[in-house]
Parts: sequence; structure tokens; C-alpha cells
Amino acid sequence: MDCRATLAMTGGRTRAFLLLLAYLVAIILPLQDSYARNLYAIDGILISSTGKNATEARKTAIDNGEKIAFAKLIQKLAPGTQPEAIGKLIDQSLNPSVQGFEVTNERISSLAYQATLSVTFNPSVVKSALTKAHINFTEISTLHTLLLPLYSDDKGLSLWEPNAWEDAVTKALHNVPNAHYVLPVGDSDDVQLDKNSLNKPDNPALTAMMDKYMAGNVMVMQAAYDPSIGQLHITETLLAPGHPAKTAGKDYDVEKGQTLQALMDQVAAELIAPSKQQVSLLPPSPPKASEINASVPYSDLKDWVSIRTIVSKLPMVQKVTVTLITINEAQFSISYTGEVGALMAALAKQSIHADVIDNTIVMTLIKKP
Repeated sequence: MDCRATLAMTGGRTRAFLLLLAYLVAIILPLQDSYARNLYAIDGILISSTGKNATEARKTAIDNGEKIAFAKLIQKLAPGTQPEAIGKLIDQSLNPSVQGFEVTNERISSLAYQATLSVTFNPSVVKSALTKAHINFTEISTLHTLLLPLYSDDKGLSLWEPNAWEDAVTKALHNVPNAHYVLPVGDSDDVQLDKNSLNKPDNPALTAMMDKYMAGNVMVMQAAYDPSIGQLHITETLLAPGHPAKTAGKDYDVEKGQTLQALMDQVAAELIAPSKQQVSLLPPSPPKASEINASVPYSDLKDWVSIRTIVSKLPMVQKVTVTLITINEAQFSISYTGEVGALMAALAKQSIHADVIDNTIVMTLIKKP
């Protein structure tokens, strides 16, 4: 074969490769872009305001609606973020984060304005703002179990009011984090949920709260103390839309010399154990290992060493296999049990920011200034 034939064949392969690459880019990039738009879009915000004229009322309504949408986005990306932190993000990062908005169902009068608002946020700006605020987040849409600690005593039921059982549950989640559970922040939207109707899986207010916190079901953990016999009764009720409620109960005695608060702390820690990948009412299933590719781009080799050490020690990780190391990147595979969302949440808790790009988890270490 002469040189011209060889060049012709090589050129043909090159053109074929370029055509394939162009095709993949044309297919994959729009899918990623569509995913980002959907994840960073908040729809259906009802807005209304009054003003000196219709123009002023419209501007005020949209401004307020964008704040509400931004708060909902933060809660979606980082469930459990405290209202104070969300308020700071709104003050500092709302305006540059808004990529666009759309209003529908407008009703305008001379002094008032009403509409439905949809807001799309810029993913890179939002992620940068969260990183600077040291707020761990994940772009994996994983379903949590919404945990509602309900306390009953001679004064009645307490859900949103401060109480000893809520303190115990909050402390347990803080001390032994379980990525499966998420506590509501108790803002003005949350308190619309009637504590007397928690046993209804298809309760619209409960469904709305599940959507807000990306929850697949709800666990109501109710504690009731009977001082006459010194006994704490715990009832767990698992609620899932379209399914009958499941309930289980257990009694705990206050031991001699033990305070009620100490018993509550002990019980909450038992119910919210780090080994539980499912809520306690669900039957345990044998863990199945999955594998996913990962990458760590770095300028300092110490970052890669730190991330590999952290990942290897995660409870759900069975094995880390390094496949390639260059001067600025490490590629490896992770064998893990459970859901990828739980893995991402565990990484976030260890100050590792993770994005999923082309079925590969790209990790970077979040460094405090």
C-alpha cells in the first residue's frame, strides 16, 4: 500500500471520528443543559403586591417572588439549610443568580398585581455562592425520608413548638448523621401542616412539604411520656402517598437516676442510627454493590490524597480502584452499597463538592478560607 492510500484511509478515519464526536456533543450537551435547567428552575410561585401604580406593584411582586424561588432552590439543593443562611444568600447572591423569569396568569389593576412566577437560575453562579458560603449541596435528586418529631404530653401535641423530643432527635441527627433523613426547617410554609392530620399520607400540605424537601416518604416519630408509670412510649408511623400507613410502637422505662431528657436522647440515637440505610419500619435488604467512575482534578497532589482517604473511609464504600493518575487529574472507580444519592450526600458532609458529568463523579475539596 502506498503513502497516498494510507493517508486516504487515515483521513477517512479522522473524518468519521470527528463526525461521531460532533454527534455525541450534539446529543449529550443538550441533555446536560436540559437537566441543569430543570434542576435550577422553580415554577408555580404565586405572587401579589400593591403599589402606587401597577408598574410598581408588578416590580415588587416579582422581586418578592424571586426571593421565594431562590429560597426554594437552596432548600432543594441543600435540604435543612437554616433560614438565616438562606437570608444571607438572598441578600448577597440573588440578583446575579437569576438567569430569567416568566409570568403567567397576570391580573393587573391600577394599584395591584397578581401572577404566577417561574424563575430559572444560573447553575454556575448558584454553585459558586453555595461554595463560598460553605454550604454543602448535591445536584443529585435523591429522595429522602422527611422526619417529623411529634411530642405528646398533658399540654397536647407539639410539632413546631420547641420541646424535649425535638431537641433529642435534632441532637441525634447532628451526632450520628443519617443521609436518609431530613428535618424540616420550620419556616412559614412548613407550619401550614396541621399536626392533628399527620396520619393521612395523601394530605395536600404533607405532599407539598415532601416535594419541597425531595422526600419519598414521611416518618412521624411521636414520643409520649406517662409520668404516672415513668414510661416513654414511642410510635413510628411511615407515610407514603398511595400506600397505607405503617405503624409500630415501643415502650421505654425511665431507669433509676435517669432523667427523661437522657432517655429521649438515648432512644433518638437508637432510632436514627448511622447503620440504618432505611427507616426503621422498612425491612432490611442485603446490600448490593454498585460501581461508578470518579475523577479528581487537582493542582496540588495533597488534594487527591485527602479525597482518596476520605472516600475510602466512607461506610458505604467497599473499594476504590485507581485507573489513571496524571500531573493534574486522578481517575478511579468506586464500589459502593446503597444509592448514589446517599454517596453524594456523604461526600458533601465531608466537605467534598461533587458533580455528576457523563456518569462520572467529579470531586473537588471544599477549602475554608
